[in-house]
Amino acid sequence: MTTLLTRSLKNKLINLLLLVSLPILSRGQTTLVNYDFNTAASYPASPAATATGITSAATSSEMFTTGTGSPTGAGAYATNAPGLALAMNSYSGSNARYFQFSLAGATLPKYSAFKIYFQGYRSPAAAVTLMLQYSLDGTNYTSFGTVYTPGAGNFTEVSYDLSGVPVLSTVSNLSFRLLTSINTSGTLRIDNFQVQAINTVDPLIGSLSPSTIEAGTPGFDLTVTGSSFKPGAVVSFNGQALATTYNSGTSLVAAVPAAAVATAGSYSVVVTNPGGIASPATTFTVTPALLRWTGGGSSMSWFNPANWSTNAVPGTNDDVLLDHRVITTSYTVSFDQNTAVSVKSLTVNPGAGDSIFVVVPAANTVSPAALTLGSTDATPALKIYNKGVVTNASGLTSNAGIDIIGTAATFFLYNGGSYRQASSAGHKQVAENLSAIAGTEQGIFDFRLPGNVTGSYTLSVANRTYGTLIFRNRPGQTSTNYPGSANSLVVRGNLLIGPGAVVTATINTTNEVRLLGNVQVQGTLLFKNGSSGAPSQVLAAGASSQTIGGNISFEPGIGLTVNNPAGVTLATPLSLSGPFALTNGLLTTTATSLLTLSSTASIVGGSPTSFVNGPLARKTDAGALSALVFPIGSGTNYRPLTLNATAQDATTYLVIQNEGPAPDYNNLPASALALPQLTRVSRARSYTITPTPAANNFSGNVKLSFEADDQVNAPNDASFVIGKNSGSGWQNIGNSAINVTTAAPTGGYASGTITSGTFTSFSTFALASTSADATINPLPVALTSFTARRQAANVALSWATATELHNARFEVQRSLDGQLFTTVAIVAGQGTTAQARQYTALDQAAPAAVLYYRLAQVDTDGHTTFSPAVALAGTTTAALYPNPARDRLVVPAPAGTQVRVLDLTGRVLQTGFLPPSGEVSVASLPAGTYLLRLSEGAQTLRFSKE
Repeated sequence: MTTLLTRSLKNKLINLLLLVSLPILSRGQTTLVNYDFNTAASYPASPAATATGITSAATSSEMFTTGTGSPTGAGAYATNAPGLALAMNSYSGSNARYFQFSLAGATLPKYSAFKIYFQGYRSPAAAVTLMLQYSLDGTNYTSFGTVYTPGAGNFTEVSYDLSGVPVLSTVSNLSFRLLTSINTSGTLRIDNFQVQAINTVDPLIGSLSPSTIEAGTPGFDLTVTGSSFKPGAVVSFNGQALATTYNSGTSLVAAVPAAAVATAGSYSVVVTNPGGIASPATTFTVTPALLRWTGGGSSMSWFNPANWSTNAVPGTNDDVLLDHRVITTSYTVSFDQNTAVSVKSLTVNPGAGDSIFVVVPAANTVSPAALTLGSTDATPALKIYNKGVVTNASGLTSNAGIDIIGTAATFFLYNGGSYRQASSAGHKQVAENLSAIAGTEQGIFDFRLPGNVTGSYTLSVANRTYGTLIFRNRPGQTSTNYPGSANSLVVRGNLLIGPGAVVTATINTTNEVRLLGNVQVQGTLLFKNGSSGAPSQVLAAGASSQTIGGNISFEPGIGLTVNNPAGVTLATPLSLSGPFALTNGLLTTTATSLLTLSSTASIVGGSPTSFVNGPLARKTDAGALSALVFPIGSGTNYRPLTLNATAQDATTYLVIQNEGPAPDYNNLPASALALPQLTRVSRARSYTITPTPAANNFSGNVKLSFEADDQVNAPNDASFVIGKNSGSGWQNIGNSAINVTTAAPTGGYASGTITSGTFTSFSTFALASTSADATINPLPVALTSFTARRQAANVALSWATATELHNARFEVQRSLDGQLFTTVAIVAGQGTTAQARQYTALDQAAPAAVLYYRLAQVDTDGHTTFSPAVALAGTTTAALYPNPARDRLVVPAPAGTQVRVLDLTGRVLQTGFLPPSGEVSVASLPAGTYLLRLSEGAQTLRFSKE
């Protein structure tokens, strides 16, 4: 094995060094020449344009023709369209024809690390190969890399990496040749011949940080990253040489003075190495200066000129910035005068500082809006960053309070930023401008109305995309109603509804509400059906796990779709009478957070990647049942269940999939239905079906599904049946249909469904068998008993099996809490046997505490099944060790227990409290026999001292 691995590693290294993987153009690499052949009727033809300062010439051993070519592949240095290719035709016998090109020019010595890319084609019957060679004088050629065999009947791409060839650095002339060998009659074509290299002399700018800045900014450090920077390199900004610090060949830092960025504009940045070698220019943008808050006035009023950097209140054409450049602590800017304000844009950006608040107070009732933002429908109007808070508390009862011009997405509510609607004025004027760009997924739009608002507040949420959306009750009020159309509403963050808030979201025909975050409802959320047409729906469609909890109701006709690969957890009981769709991901339910589908609800989907992970309830009307499906599962195990009935009363069926051995799985009394007695019941899982109220007059069957871990290897055998346990043991209810979707491979297991015979009452159901042959549908190993018993120095475990199939081993596992188990013994299984077997094991290091034991039965294919856990009480007498002792004793009792050492007459020799280590020092005692008494229960133990 070591030799094979070593050989494989060597081959991989050779491939990397020689005929390497397809190249990718990276920083500093340049395509020097590109021969595409597309414009030539025959060859030779003029070569493609080359890099600046480099000339090229193409030659060949003869005049070649052209043929059908190919577009470039994924690894090409430059992209070429399909067209012609260089063709070498109708030659037989060994020969040495070639295509060759040469590079020269003043800038060629600057380049090194050459790479070659091309594509080759040969007719299927032709034995054609190519060898790459290079030369520094055009006469003497050296072969490089491995022989290349073009594709048979199609073009294949290849690249050669010569960057590790030292002689190909700083060369004045360089030739490359493709030497051809055609050993049988056939055709060779070459296309898209390209040469790439790295300029190791000229500096190249890759990026600037920052790449833009506001006019009037104080002096700052500009970080320039790129390649081929030399010690002593200088950065120039708009022609002005800057004080430059050399960090490395890829990093420079230049000090840009304030004067250089005093005026808005686009400026060039150039790096010049010693010797005057300069990089191409890169553009740096200086944006117009923003009108900044300085807080120089005696109040935090927007209308105080002393609070602004220009000593003038902002006007219609101003871009306004509230940040912490001047005021470093939290502050509030108030529109405290009844005066209308209009500005081009407002940015609230606390950065790393404390919160910044902007408030239109209730006293401001100017109409139609106290603050109007934006100059056109396309320019940014309002930006609120993390810890920025804008509150509209305008006392208006109509119009806006705050208005953004137009309807375009010019309102950027970034994650951590908040917009608070605390006014009875409208919010449509800002909500319609919300942007959904990256970084706004958790921006908070918060409805917190004042107490004097009337009992209903109409929402503008239809066709909107919010981040986090919050609804709150009015202060001092019993409730606040928020009605509104929710057609095409998208909530990318969380939807939070506080106590007393009542949100009625009306959805019309074929519309939807898309929820991407958690839903937490402390008040009330009603999804209302606004039409009688095709169903509308609510989608849980996030990308990370979602939780839906609280008082949520769906009117008839509203459906629920689960389309979240990370899964959705239901944290509240939920009833649904519309369509229930399982598209992607699991819906996790519990007995207290149960999904109940009405008799009119339909189910779409259900698969191993999307099912109800937990219990599911379905209501039915009286009468026959036809394929009432429960798309349930547990964990990663999807096992849909179906009920059919010729008659039954109206009821609600609750179905639960129980993982692990069925309860009372080894209680197999004689069948009460004149059917063969069961020999085993599945220990993989069972299903409990509970009708409420009781399903009187039921007559029907149940269809269960099985997969590989159910261990069904002979599904069509007559002994394969369904078992039913009503509390008095497992009875055979037969089978009436088998459907095999995947046949059992040799030594493996099948998948499919089995339908029971007719039954009339409900209980627990499981796959079962009447065969005494353990090789037929083992379901899996039939464990008949498992016990644990304390002995003087250990715990004895014993168990028995009725049958075994592919049983590799048993692992005895112990736990102190019934949750976390550790393997303490391993016992080999019997493989496959139909005979009863007895097993024993000892836990030699069992603690004195309460213990839990279980068996892990492992098949030869690694599949593991766990037995139910058995509990074992703690010991009544603690054991001291080592006994006899030399200088210390370990006492198995809790830390802090009082410990007294006595002689045999009862005289106390030592008194103390047990430390966390459990050790008691007896070093001072002479040799002999002693008593140790524990305060807990006054237990007395005997020990000897050597």
